[in-house]
Order: sequence, then structure tokens, then C-alpha cells
Amino acid sequence: MTKPFRLRIADCGLRIEEKQPGKSSPVLSFPNPKSEIRNPKFQRGFTLIEMMVAMTIFLFLGIVLITMLRGGIRAWHRGEEQRELYEIAQTVLNQIREDLEATYTAPPGDSAVLTKSLLLADFDSLDRPRLRLVRTLSDSAQGFAGAYAGDFIRDDEAEFIDLYNDQEEAIYGDLKPTGGLCEVAYVMGNGSDSNSIYRGICSPPHDPSRSLFNDANVDWSSNSFGCRFFADRVLYLGFEFWAQYTNRWPRFPEDTHYPRNQPPVDIDNPDPSGPLVFWDSTRGILLPDDGYDPEKPETDEFVMYLGTPYDPTDDAFPTKVRVTLVLSEKTGGRKTELTRSIDSRSELIRLSHAEPFARVEPKYILIEDEWIRIVGLKHGHIMVAPEGRGARNTTPASHSKGAVVQAGKSFRLIVNLPSGREDWRD
Repeated sequence: MTKPFRLRIADCGLRIEEKQPGKSSPVLSFPNPKSEIRNPKFQRGFTLIEMMVAMTIFLFLGIVLITMLRGGIRAWHRGEEQRELYEIAQTVLNQIREDLEATYTAPPGDSAVLTKSLLLADFDSLDRPRLRLVRTLSDSAQGFAGAYAGDFIRDDEAEFIDLYNDQEEAIYGDLKPTGGLCEVAYVMGNGSDSNSIYRGICSPPHDPSRSLFNDANVDWSSNSFGCRFFADRVLYLGFEFWAQYTNRWPRFPEDTHYPRNQPPVDIDNPDPSGPLVFWDSTRGILLPDDGYDPEKPETDEFVMYLGTPYDPTDDAFPTKVRVTLVLSEKTGGRKTELTRSIDSRSELIRLSHAEPFARVEPKYILIEDEWIRIVGLKHGHIMVAPEGRGARNTTPASHSKGAVVQAGKSFRLIVNLPSGREDWRD
């Protein structure tokens, strides 16, 4: 038998109101939730602990979000910086490649050539590499000015193609014919522009007053300086030349384990022989008596006395050229400085921020005007490589506390010269 079930009104949240006048029975009604909420007896807020927990959670989420945003912004800035560096490097190296591959060489054995071929790589007054050469001009390389140069010459005082108003001068018939050749020069800037490359052209070549092989026309102190701004943020631009005895590229150009262009003693097992850091295609211009120090070893590393400055039949040209370009990187206002002065023989360098320089490849740092080759870190300080002071043809010097230290990003390019020519005469 089923047990009777009784439902209490109180269990359902109902209540019975008293009998109202005019009504025969009590009224069953439901409670109004809103009236209970408005009743202070039923109101309840957040406690202090709950508020603190919520604020802590929101603060933590805000910190995480800000960190992610800052990291993303930094990554974007680094990406933009790298993109800008690679664009500068691509522009510079592509132009140098084009000029080197178009190097002009006079036909061998033809002493009646009217235009002298010439490739000259030496150093300026601050011992920085510079390059000068004569190159051929294709239709695309000549451009509008070169294509119409010499077509409408009105007088004998026509101008040269030199990147100054060339198109306007070509239209008015004020340009000399190029002959399909021009001179090209690459030099570093000076003073406030010391981190800039200047490129000059002159066509037709070998004019006594306008030639870029005239040192006065590529010297900043001269009023006849004939080069134009090409690129900035350049810490170093160097050239190495594969000569007839060269058999390998050293990692560092000044590595003493790789004598430059030395004839092998054992033909079957030759010793390492590195490239030259200068070149004179005539082997008669860069003589020690013309400004080179006889004490420098490189003056004996190239058989210059076999050549003559004005005879194109005995000219020699490298078969390869390795170009090294170092561009400065932006530091975001954070500079690395010396924390202690050093002299010209110091082998341990203390920096304000040494860790980033441990990852530099190739391992060079620049302090003022001196390049220094390094080997790594020791107790948070930079260690100088053996014979690493005065690298890249600079001079070892003393540097005061607070001197700015740079490294830069390095780019290298090897160019094969179709016009390479060796001289194996005894």
C-alpha cells in the first residue's frame, strides 16, 4: 500500500495570506524576488579579499598583454632594422659587382690601344681602402645621358658624364661621347660623413684634369673632389684580390698564417697563400717611392717591377675579388663604451655591455678609428686575438674611458672577373 505523500506549502516557498474581507478563503501567493533584493536584509556585496583577488588577476593579465605587445614591437623593429641593412648591402654590393664584372682590359699584346685599362686598389690618407677602375658601358649602364652623349656637341667645351646634370647636358648637346667606357671610384667619406661611401664616375676616361685616377679628384680636402654620395651607415669597405699564387681565402685578411700571393715551394703540396689587399694592374704605379712605406710587407708581395705604367700589354688583373662590407646597426640609444682606458698593446678590453660582441661574426670591433680582432669573452670582458690590434689596415692606438665601441653587421661578396689576366713571365 502506497504511503500517502504530504506536501508542505512552506517547502514550495509559498505562503498563505490571511483572509481578506469579502473573500471566502485564504489566498495562496508566491513571494516577489525583487522585493527581497531591495530589502537590506537580503543585499550582499563583494568582500575586500574578493576585490583584491580580482584586481590581482586583471593586473597579471595586463602585464602579460603589455609584455607580449612590447616583445612584438621589439621584434618588428628588429625586423625593420635588418631589412634596412640588407637593402643597403644589396644596393652597394650589386653595384660593386656590376662595376667589377665590367672591368675593361686592353687586348693583350696590342700596344696601340688608345684607351688605357686600369684597376687600382690602394688606401687613402686615413689608411682606408679605396677602389678605382675603368669599366665598359652597356646600353643599360649608360642610361639616357650616355646614349645621347656626343650626338649634338655644340662646342669644344663639352662636359663629362659625372652624375651632375648629365641628362640636361645631354639634351643640350653638352656631353662628350663616352666611347663605351668610364672610370669608377669608391672612396669613404671624411669628418661627419666618415661612415658614408662615395661613388664617382667620369666618362670619357683618362682626362688629365677630371680623371678619378688623379688623387686630387678623390681626396676630400681637394676642391675638385669628383665623387657623389652613395650609401651611409658604412663602418668598413674592404677588397681582397685573388692573385696568381693565391690558393685560398683566409677567414681574416690580416691572418699571418696566410702569406699573400707567395710562390709555392712545393708545387704538389703548396703552403697556404692568401689574397692581396691592394692591386695595381699596371704594376708600375703603386711603387714604394710613390707613397708606400718600404717597411710594409705588402710592398714586396706583388711583382710590380715587371710592369710598366703606360704599356697595356703587360697588365695583370685578378680573377676574383672578395668584397667585405660592414654596416652599423642601430642601438636604440644604448651605446657600448669602454669602462677603462686602454693603450695600443692592451689585450683585455672592458666594456659596459660585452655580451652582444661575443656573437659578432667575423669577430671584429671598432673603437674610434681602430679595428680590433677579438677571440671572445673572458669574465665578461673582451679578449683581443694575437696580433689583433690595428686590424683591417688601421693603426693600434690608445683609447680613453667612455670611447664608443661598435661592431656592425658584415656582408661578403666574391666576384669573378671575366677579364682576369695573370702574368707568368719569368
